[in-house]
This record gives sequence, structure tokens and C-alpha cells, in this order.
Amino acid sequence: VFMFRNILLLIGLSCLLFTSAFAQNETIYGVVAGVNGTAQGVKVNLVGTDVSAISDANGKFQIQLTETHRELEFIHPDYENRRIAFPQNIHVHSQTITLEYKGVANEPAAVQTQSTTPQPKAAEPAKAETKPTITENTVAATETKSTETAVGDTADQTTNPSTADNIPTIVLAEDDNKDDGSQNVSSVLGASRDPFISAASYTFSQARFRVRAYENDEFETFMNGVPVNDLERGNTPINEWAGLNDVFHNKELSYGLSPVTFAFGGVGGVQSIDTRAASQRKQLQVSYAVANRNYRHRLMATYSTGILKKGWAVSVSVSRRWAKEGYVAGTSYDGYSYFLAVQKYFGSNHALNLTIMGANTTSAGTAAATMESFDLANSHYYNPNWGWDRGNKRNMHISTSNIPNFILTHDWKFNNHESMTTAVNFAFGQKGYTAIDFNNANDPRPDYYRYMPSYVEDSTLQTLSQREFRENESLRQVNWAKFYEANQMSNETVDSVDGIPGNRVSGKRGRYILENRIQDIKKLDFGTTYNNAINDHVSVSIGLTYQFVINNFYKKVEDLLGADFYVDVNQFAIRDFPDSFSFAQNDLRHPNRILHEGDKFGYDYVVNVHHASGWLQSVFTYNKVDFFLAAELSYTGFWRDGKVVNGLFPARSFGKSAVQNFINYGFKGGVTYKANGRNYLYLNGAYETYAPYFENTFLSPRTRNDVVDNLKSESVYSFELGYKLVMPKVKLKASLYYTQFMNKTTNTTYYLDDYRTFINYTMTGINQRHWGGELGLEYNFYKGFSVTAAASIGRATYSSRPLLTVTQDNNATVLNPNETVYLKNFNIPGTPQLATTLGINYRSPQFWFAGLNFNYYDWMWLRFNPSRRTASGTDLLQPDTETWKETVDQQRLKGQFTMDFHAGYSWLLNSTFHNLKKRYYLVFNATVTNITNNTNFITGGYEQSRFDSKYYNVNKFPYKYTYGYGASYYFSVAFRMN
Repeated sequence: VFMFRNILLLIGLSCLLFTSAFAQNETIYGVVAGVNGTAQGVKVNLVGTDVSAISDANGKFQIQLTETHRELEFIHPDYENRRIAFPQNIHVHSQTITLEYKGVANEPAAVQTQSTTPQPKAAEPAKAETKPTITENTVAATETKSTETAVGDTADQTTNPSTADNIPTIVLAEDDNKDDGSQNVSSVLGASRDPFISAASYTFSQARFRVRAYENDEFETFMNGVPVNDLERGNTPINEWAGLNDVFHNKELSYGLSPVTFAFGGVGGVQSIDTRAASQRKQLQVSYAVANRNYRHRLMATYSTGILKKGWAVSVSVSRRWAKEGYVAGTSYDGYSYFLAVQKYFGSNHALNLTIMGANTTSAGTAAATMESFDLANSHYYNPNWGWDRGNKRNMHISTSNIPNFILTHDWKFNNHESMTTAVNFAFGQKGYTAIDFNNANDPRPDYYRYMPSYVEDSTLQTLSQREFRENESLRQVNWAKFYEANQMSNETVDSVDGIPGNRVSGKRGRYILENRIQDIKKLDFGTTYNNAINDHVSVSIGLTYQFVINNFYKKVEDLLGADFYVDVNQFAIRDFPDSFSFAQNDLRHPNRILHEGDKFGYDYVVNVHHASGWLQSVFTYNKVDFFLAAELSYTGFWRDGKVVNGLFPARSFGKSAVQNFINYGFKGGVTYKANGRNYLYLNGAYETYAPYFENTFLSPRTRNDVVDNLKSESVYSFELGYKLVMPKVKLKASLYYTQFMNKTTNTTYYLDDYRTFINYTMTGINQRHWGGELGLEYNFYKGFSVTAAASIGRATYSSRPLLTVTQDNNATVLNPNETVYLKNFNIPGTPQLATTLGINYRSPQFWFAGLNFNYYDWMWLRFNPSRRTASGTDLLQPDTETWKETVDQQRLKGQFTMDFHAGYSWLLNSTFHNLKKRYYLVFNATVTNITNNTNFITGGYEQSRFDSKYYNVNKFPYKYTYGYGASYYFSVAFRMN
């Protein structure tokens, strides 16, 4: 162990430019408390360093100050972050700062508010006669000669005898950080909360806003020190832990390119979620919420012990969310979530935590639709996914997920400036998505373009069809009765079952069945991080990660819909190769296999992905300047392992494919100028390369091992320049950013009418340019009144002309090799590139709050079909004509205005019922989003991949849209005891 620590330290020292001498240290012993009593689980950071402590069940903590780092920051999800500075010329028994405390209602993350709820003020507890009076300017701060007590030590363990019974109280409050610039200025990296991120995380979510128009894979997530991002797509699998709001409050967020002590970080940023039992607030809380969004009801119960006398801590949380029907017709929801964390402190240096958590969810989906469909249904929330089945609404697209996570975390504190966290996460479970599969039958979708009135050419018949669609809802919805009827009438004999001539099966052969597209997941995540605050000016962080995932993709028969059996054959291969028995087989080892409910069929393959990385970061902190340097080296390897012999590709479908290997690297750095304790100016930059994702590498993983030609690593460079103002009444952040993504690859599969087959659509050499500015402001201007404002103004466009290759899925014939796609200067779709909000809030001293937000969104574009921007896609068109513009121009959506209201109240029951021995609260919260009921807000959509390249009729396969919810509400009440 000693050798390992020193090796890590030597690696860190090799990148340092210089070091400074160690300063004389002092230890602060204290208690964190509000007017309601002591506060447990408050993180105490020594600003500008990696040194921290956590208050125990009695609110006690201890932490060392240094000669130049003498400012403490107190962080807890239920309190406003606060800072207290200790002057250099005061040592033993120096000053204390007692300031007004403001509590926060423990509000669910789903409630989109930016305000906080003050807790009711309780009577001051009687002071024990044995304790000395704490004067206005006293605090217990002793020399380091005293006995050290590690974070997590309890009352029955060794403490400093001179201070254990005489610990003053530090009260968290608003008007702190009275730095006049004469002392060492604290780092902006640990400064108070960011008003812009508050808006981007909650208010802007109704518009599907993406920060800087980045994709989700540009943001990394760590859980108790271990990376948890999905290796196949790079996103954070939030659904695996949905519904655990009460135990997910402890988060550390780095936005953009700022450094953190637990990861190298992505271009967009990185967050760390702490689910350790000792980090949870000591409480019993039971809450109920009612809403009209994805779910209608939510019940949640959470119990956390805090740190017990023997060094144990336990936290348990369960919840259920459900809706027979959500905001959109035909959408049901049912979700059970569970959480258990157990933590044990071993002596003064070690802690071990086990977290078990997951969410078992079932939800019915919605789908984008054409404007014609919305008009016929007279609603912008028409959902083509459902229909009536024997008197009940039934959705054909049901998503299920149940993936438990087991995270074991070891925290090792070597001393007050040196620590290591090591964690491993094992996750396993299953995701599913149902759909209608059909063979020798008509398309089951009710909004299939051939069924719509617009497909009828005769104007009189078209008018009659439109009337019928408006008046008869069943024509607009899934016809389950037709599926059962078709199967009941399908009496057929199948020959050569299992490839045996003369082996026959007779009965009702399924024309329509409900299939379930399964993803079986086994995943291992490992991470270890070493942090060392070497001296007053230099700290180093070193980390290693390893992730491995085995995902098995296959289909199974979910429901035969009244049929006796289904046959495992490829209907498109039968149509394209009617004279070939073998080509039609999904698995040549079991030709003409008879299927019953629960059987696998179609495709069956396993994705294997390995990813390992090592990173190093050094942070240098001085009186007026901070700067950091970081580097990362990573390896990614993945392959496909086919489990069936596909009849179309017998030599390329079964077994292990070639392994795709990528070595990548990244560099980050930045500098911050600290004019004083209020004003900061920073400049950060990064350059990274990373491997393409599996789904963009293999042309058609369902059928074969073929990969994209000339595959290369993708790369990105990014810069950000910002200014931050931190004052007791004003918080302001303004930033500019520029990011260039290079050599991206995309691969999709869809049905192409021209060839009457599925195709693999691959684009390489995609470059994107993102630039713009961001602003966040919070101003407390008068006795509880405050104004918040946030704005994101940017442009995100394609900056290259990618190469397109179209491959036929059924025979791998290349239809279009390396054709240029004219995408340069087209806009990145799917997010508003202009998002603004202005909020007016009031926080009453009577423990209630209310606020109103005014929001405006613009610069939104639909996702487009690249084929319409190629030479072959427009070769018969005359430039600058109306048809040309309809075909080539990207559709811009209209700007939209919304308003949101939020309010809350915290009632301390002890103030009414005086005989209660513990503190009991009822906390009420309410949010109404889009209170003006703007139902014309198109939040997304796309051009269909199908396109009429013969007549250039864009209305043959028209745009599909999704609308944001109109007025929606969320009301909750929570009973809390602590």
C-alpha cells in the first residue's frame, strides 16, 4: 500500500511546474447547525484545496486550515451553500461567525423551482451550565498538536479532550464571505450555485433544451466514485434509478471544462452523485404527489439513520409512481423504485459503503405524428400507438426496465490532505420494447401513409375519407381486433419444420404478433481516485477506470394475439428471394422454426465493450491566480458475437467479429484570475479524441459482422471564457464558448421505398461547430424578493460535407458509395439554440415561497433527411424553385413563450403541537408549468427517411412533429421527522 501511494504521488509530481513549502496548520473543531438544531451530513470544504470533512449525527466536524487556505464552504442539499473565512492573524480561540440560517424544503427533483423554503424557526435550546458562553467573536480553533478525529468518528471514540465538550456552533447563513481582497482569494471552482445551471436543469427542460446543443454523451456521470455512463451510446442511464429523488440530492457538478477531483470530465461537464448512507440526511420522510404528466401519483418513503454510535449508517428509500393514463391518451405508467445503503466506519481512516438500488418501470409510449393526423384528431397530442382491445386502451409500444445496481465503495483517508476512493458497480437486468411484427399482412400502424386521406388522389373521395377519419376514432388508432381476426382466419400448414422434409405443423399461423425487443445487460464499472493536497498551493488527483459490458440483443414472442404459432423467417428475404429456402431463414441451424410465446426469434447477438482510462490532474492555487492541467489516456475495444446463422449472411453472422481497438487521449487546462473574493475571470480549453460508439460502427448488427469502412476516432476541441460575480445578494455568471467536433460517424437503418427494402445509411466525416454565450443572474433586491434570469444564445451547425454510403440490408449491395452530403451550415436539430427565462420570486419569513417564470425559446430546427441534400437526391430539380426550397431547406420552428408558477410552504408542527419531542414538518410544494396552456409548442420532430425522389412530393412522406405539454401541474405534500 505504501509503495502504491508513493508511485501515485510520483506520477502526480512529474507534471507539476513548481511547489510551495508546507504551511503551519490549525484545526477547526465545530458544530454545524441551523436554528432548528444541529445539521448532519454537511460537507465542509477547505476552499481551494481537496481537503473536506462531513458533519456527523451531532453536527460535529473537524478540519485543518493552512496558512493561505482559511475559508470553509458548507454544502448540503437542504441548505444554502455558505462560506466562512478565518483571518490569518488569529489562531487559538479566534472568531466565530453567527449568521441568519435559511432552510430548504426537501423538494422532489421533478418540481421545477428555483426557490428554497425556509424552515420554521424553533425556540432556542437551553444551554448547559457546564458550557462556556460563546461570545460574538469566539470559535474553537486549536493547534494541530491536539489528537485528530477523523470524519465519521462518533461520540464514543477518541476526540480532543479540550474541545469535545466545548464545541461552538457555526450557523449557516446568507450574508457571508466578507472578503475584502486582502487575503488569499478563494477559487471560483468551489463558488456558490450557478443560476444558469438551475435554469438549464429545470426550467428549460420543457423545451428539450440541451446545454450548448451537445448530445448527452458529452456529459459524464459518476456514482460514489465509479463511472456509470452507458458504453454503447455514452448517455447516462437515468431510468435505472428513476424515482429515488430523496436520496439523490447530494451531487457535485462541474459544468463545461472546469476541473474536478473525481474525473477527467467530458466536454459538457461531469457530475458526481453521492449515495453513501452517511451522506443522507437523518430523517424519516413520507410524501405523496399528484400530477398530470407522465405519471399521476407518486408515493415515497425514506428513512436515514445518520451516523450511529458504532460507526454504522443506514438509508432506505422506496417509491411507486403510476398512472392509468398520463397527459397523452394511451400512455400508462407503473414504476417501483428501491434503495438501500449501508455504511460502516472502521477506525478513523476507512469507510465501506454498499448501495443497492434500481427501478422496475413499465411505460406506454407516444410517437411523433404528421400535421394531417393532428388535424384529423383535432388535437396536438394525438398518439398513434394505442387502440381499443376488448374495452381497454392498449398500447403497442411498451417499454420496460429493471436493472439493479450494486455499488461497493471504499473511502480511505490517509491523513488530512491525502485520500483515496475506490468503487465497483455491478449492474444486471433487462430492458424491453414491444412492437407489432407482421408477415404476409398489411402494415399495422394506423397512420401509415397509404391509409391516410392525403393518399387518396380523387378530391371527392379524399374529402369523404377526411370526414370519416374525424368522426371515427377507431380509424386513427391501432386495430387490435383486426390482428386477432387475421390470425383466427389464417389456417396454414408449414412444411420442413426445423429443416426436416415432411415435418409439418398445421394451425392458425400468426400474421400479426406482439414482439418484445430485449436487451439483457451485464455491466461492471470500476473506478479509483487518489487526491493529495500536497501543500497550500498544489493539489493532485489521479484516477483509473475500467468498464466492461455484455449486452445480449434479441427478440421474443410476447403475445401471439390469438394465433397458434409464428414462424421464424424473414418476410423481406422471402419477397426478394422467393426461390431460396435458405435466404429466408433467420437461423439456418433451425430453419422454419415454430415459435410460441416466450421463444426467441429474428436476431440474437451479443455486444462486448471494454473501456479503460487513466487520468491525471494538478490544480495550482495562488493569491490572485488559479490554474490547472489535466491529461487522460484511454483504451476502447468492442466486438459483436452472433448467436444465430442468418440465411442471408451465413459466413458473416455467427460467432465473434473482428475486435475494434482504439487508443485515445485528452488534454485540459485553464486559468482563473481572482480580482478579489467577488470577481473571477477564467479561461479553459480542452482537446480530446474518443472512440466511435458500437451502434455507429457495425452496419447491421442484427444480421452480420460488417463494419463501416475507414473507421477512425472522433475528436473535439473546446474553449470557454467566463466571468463570475459572487456577492451576498448578487450571483452572476457570463460565459462564451467555442467547440468543434470532428470526424463523427452515424449509422441508421430504415425502409427505402425506391428499393422496397431496408437500407443501412452511413455518414462519415461529420464536423459540427458550436459557439455562443450563456448568462445566469440571481439578485436578492428587497426583503425576500429576488429576480433570476438565465439565457443561452448560440449557434450549432454542421461545418463539413460528410460522405454518405447506402448499403442494402438484405444483400449488402452498395447503392451509393461515398456520396457527398451538402450539410455545411445546416443547424443542429432537436434543441432551442435560444433559451431565456426571467423569474420573480418571494421568500417569506413565515416559511413559504412563490415564484413566476417567463420563458422564451427560439432558433429551433427539425431533424432532416440527409438524402434530400445530395446530388442524386436533387438531380432533377431546378435550383431556387419552390420545389427546390421545399426539398432542400431545413424547416425552422416558431419561437414560443411559456410561463411557470411554483410555490411551497413548510409547517413546523411543533409550533402548534408543543408536546412533540422530535421535530415534525409538513412540507407543501406546487408547480404549474406552461400556465398559459400553450399547446402550439413544437418541441421536436423530423423529416421522414422515406422520400419521393421521383416526383419530389414532400407531402407524400410529410414531416412528423411532437408537441410540448400544455398546462401541467405537480403538487406534493411531505411529512418529515428529524
